[in-house]
Amino acid sequence: METRRLFFCAALSLAAASGLRAGELDAYLSPVDAGTLAALAPVYELGQAKGNLPGRLSRVGDSISANGGYFLSEAAFSKFSAETLGGKAELFRQNFGRRPCAGRPNGPAVAKGTENGCAAYSGKGLAWLLAAPEGAAAPVDMELAEYRPAYAVVLIGTNDLGYSGQSLPPEALAKKLSAYQANLRELVRRLTAAGTIPLLTTLPPRTADLYPQLTFVGDKYAALIAALNGWLRDFAAENSYPLIDFHGALCRGADPSASLSACGLGGDGVHPGREGYDLRNRLTMLMLYRVSAAGPVLK
Repeated sequence: METRRLFFCAALSLAAASGLRAGELDAYLSPVDAGTLAALAPVYELGQAKGNLPGRLSRVGDSISANGGYFLSEAAFSKFSAETLGGKAELFRQNFGRRPCAGRPNGPAVAKGTENGCAAYSGKGLAWLLAAPEGAAAPVDMELAEYRPAYAVVLIGTNDLGYSGQSLPPEALAKKLSAYQANLRELVRRLTAAGTIPLLTTLPPRTADLYPQLTFVGDKYAALIAALNGWLRDFAAENSYPLIDFHGALCRGADPSASLSACGLGGDGVHPGREGYDLRNRLTMLMLYRVSAAGPVLK
């Protein structure tokens, strides 16, 4: 099979509310270059041979992904699709109208009129995604078998941080980081073995504990999130996987004065607010365009 390589360059017009000018999102998207294409081509071709659908996108994550404000709600899709997906918009429109994932542990959940699928569920972490309860497949395996996605946007880890206690000592931080690394590697292994291209996403900031009640904790999680995101960036670069630096875009890198209000978080200090979700939608759609247009396309 021969892989055709096309490269995309676009000027992006962004709403004033996001505070970004044309082209400024480029800094938060890994380049789709020759190394990326070489890594993704066999994954894509494997998926096509298995019957994966070219415009199918799964979202893999927790409540930050199982949310009607994110990409797989038609309102969010329509708001930005023409701007960022161009002629690819119709290819990805097939993601709507999903059925409930009835066999998933904890049952189906609906986020404001759109199905979450099998691999995005509020309050869950990586261990839940990968574990196969008695008599059922693991949620991520159910998603891959049922939905046959060509792409999966992965954003998970907020619930893996924990919910209580003071800032973690170095040894506890190292333990959590090690567990996250092992589980994320296994998640990506399952995605690529199914012929699904992972679009990795850095974790947003978190300034509050939700359970047992809303408690703002300042920068308690900052060191662990920085460690997880640093490793994610390295892991994506080493394996030529596409990476969406959601955290960097929300907080504008090293310039807090240029960030969205509270780094784009909503009032609960955990989930993105409207502007934060708008930004994630734009980042997701632009990366999807680049990978689907510049990435491997079978003749």
